[in-house]
Amino acid sequence: MLKVQRNIMILTIAVVLAASAFLIPGFLGNDGSDGAEPSYVKGASIKIYDQDSEDYSDLAYMSDKLPSEFNAAEWVRDSATGMWYNVNNRSPFFGKILRYGNISGMTNIEMRTDIADISPVFSPANFVLIQVGCDISGDCTVGLEIKHEGALVKTDNSVASLVVGGCYVGSGVEHVDIYTVADSGADIDLIDKAGLYSVTLKCNGIAAGSASTDYKGTIYTLAGSVRDKGGKNISGATVSYVITDSEGIVMTEDSIVTGVDGSYTIRSVKGTIVNITSVVADGFTFDVNTYSYGTITGDVLSGMTFVSNENYIKVIVRDRDARPASDVEIKATWFTCTDN
Repeated sequence: MLKVQRNIMILTIAVVLAASAFLIPGFLGNDGSDGAEPSYVKGASIKIYDQDSEDYSDLAYMSDKLPSEFNAAEWVRDSATGMWYNVNNRSPFFGKILRYGNISGMTNIEMRTDIADISPVFSPANFVLIQVGCDISGDCTVGLEIKHEGALVKTDNSVASLVVGGCYVGSGVEHVDIYTVADSGADIDLIDKAGLYSVTLKCNGIAAGSASTDYKGTIYTLAGSVRDKGGKNISGATVSYVITDSEGIVMTEDSIVTGVDGSYTIRSVKGTIVNITSVVADGFTFDVNTYSYGTITGDVLSGMTFVSNENYIKVIVRDRDARPASDVEIKATWFTCTDN
């Protein structure tokens, strides 16, 4: 009798536990997934790259070349995205995407060529890319919305599979989507590409994060030179300038030194105004009354040439202790030389 009661009690407990398993499948995450292996998206980011970018270290690697210092057996290239994933669970890079960085034997020119190859609307000297990144745990359908100056310009859905090239990567991966931006024929068609970009991400339809970045636009080069009265280039001359927006608000105030050929280059973006405030060089004087390049709409390669209006000799009289001496009368005979 006791044995029968004991068997009935065990059966009852088993039925209750089984019912609980159907009613409560586990601790639920914020997105309604199983808490034991949650699916989520976090760490949303959006970055803009173009031909003027100085650092490509966070740009997902898109070449079909694998740097020699990496163990080829640890990496699989996804042909759909052109990205390399590490599939060796004993590797410190397991589950990561190969990125641009200090990769030996690869120059910026090669990188830019690879970037240009992803779309026929680009050339190595003209491209704009939007990279959206996030960290994903579990299988998750990632939905994204990209806005430019508050206007929706792109929606997309991508499944972040944990299996790449037939190999299981891991429970979490770093996910990247890259979109081309051009006047036409790109993933995102924009004539005026400068402005504020933002992205909102969703995991299985539930909001998971957002990020934004400000893109100033294509940087244009303004080139000029500094010369003496005889037309010879003056190296080491300091050209000071102020860059303002269209309303006159100062954005940048800086100076640049001319090279051995007397040239200088100033870089700015579309819609700004560059004002030269002074030109200074030892042994020369310049009469500059704030020259303005006007509103920048593109490269100004001819630039502005500043010519010294006179030469002068700078004399410092010092005493025997090398201290500057005052009230010293100087008599000099002047000669004019053809080379100024």
